[in-house]
Amino acid sequence: MEATSMDDRKRYNGMEKYLQRVSGTYVSVPKHVKTKNNRILKKVLEILIQKMKNTDTRFNQLYQKLFFGGSYYDGLKVGTPDEYDIDLLLQFPSTHGIEIRTGKVPGYVNLYLKNITGFEKFCDIDEKGNLYLDTKKVLSWMESVITRAFEEFEKIDSWYILGKREKLHVRYHKTDGPAFTLVIKVNDGKEMNVDLVPCFLFEGDKWPAGFKKYKKENGKILYDFFVVPKHPKNVTVNISKYWRLSFQIQERHFIHNKGRLKPTLKLLKKLRDAQQHKKLYSYFLKTVALWEVLKNPEPFWIKNSLSFVFMHLLKECQKYLENEKILYFWTVAEFNLLETVKVDWSNISNRLRFIINKIERNLPDNPDVILEFILTPDELAELYPKATFPTVEEEAGSSCILL
Repeated sequence: MEATSMDDRKRYNGMEKYLQRVSGTYVSVPKHVKTKNNRILKKVLEILIQKMKNTDTRFNQLYQKLFFGGSYYDGLKVGTPDEYDIDLLLQFPSTHGIEIRTGKVPGYVNLYLKNITGFEKFCDIDEKGNLYLDTKKVLSWMESVITRAFEEFEKIDSWYILGKREKLHVRYHKTDGPAFTLVIKVNDGKEMNVDLVPCFLFEGDKWPAGFKKYKKENGKILYDFFVVPKHPKNVTVNISKYWRLSFQIQERHFIHNKGRLKPTLKLLKKLRDAQQHKKLYSYFLKTVALWEVLKNPEPFWIKNSLSFVFMHLLKECQKYLENEKILYFWTVAEFNLLETVKVDWSNISNRLRFIINKIERNLPDNPDVILEFILTPDELAELYPKATFPTVEEEAGSSCILL
């Protein structure tokens, strides 16, 4: 990390009140909404999971617990909490002898079983005659379990009724990916969307070769990891062999208690949304944060202001995009996440450079210039109706196409 003078740390102080207000108004989730939605969500899941266990003996055998994942439970959700990601963690008995094999596709593995007794419908045979766990077959089975469970509930119009004392209205559908989406009607007429994703849980003795292990401050290694039935985008042959690795437990711990880091990440997502950079996925921004946590000691995130940390991460993100490289955090071998998406990253990089330059040129006199980029026109009119901004000509090469 480069040394930073006190003047540099204070340079962005004028932006602090604007970032704090944007965060409090459009980024942070109201506590009462969180409490209400969490209560409804947990009740629905409790009823549904029990019905699934009663409906299918295999699910009852494999099911371990729920993992509340995604941006909401990582503390990185921007705006209203109406979308949730929940993993259904499954685990094979040790007697089935699952072997995890890493292949040529970074971030993905194949799962082979020595004993398939009772789970024949989950498997297929590869070209060498080995039995592997097939993602399509597992998802097809999971869909049948969920469908049969819902058929046990009363149905009014398109809504299934869960619960006796408090009647909760729920419907569901299958997505194109590995998730099954529950739509839950909330008391005020709004809806929550919950993506249920079946995952297999593994422990330390199955840690895949070629992936880094993460140690906590006390030296303890966080061993638990998941595999998700999602195939890589650029593979067309034997796609049902591929399971995506997920190190959500490690990532959550890595960014925990890092002061300004989470608020800054949420503000970067807010800026991305306002600029309509849809292909700059949240996981790309999270990965930038993981690398920056590795570079900067914990006091950096705690002692510095929100505005300083925001500008630091914004500048670093721009550099990553300019170099067109954000390396996946967990593989020992290099795997560039940006290569998984067909986008002209120079357009977004140039736009971020223009934003950074305009902010720098307007400090310290006009720190509210950040509002021009982090808020939509409607939000700006609502929060700061009298705001006006000085015109700064773009540098050559800084034009962009919003994606």
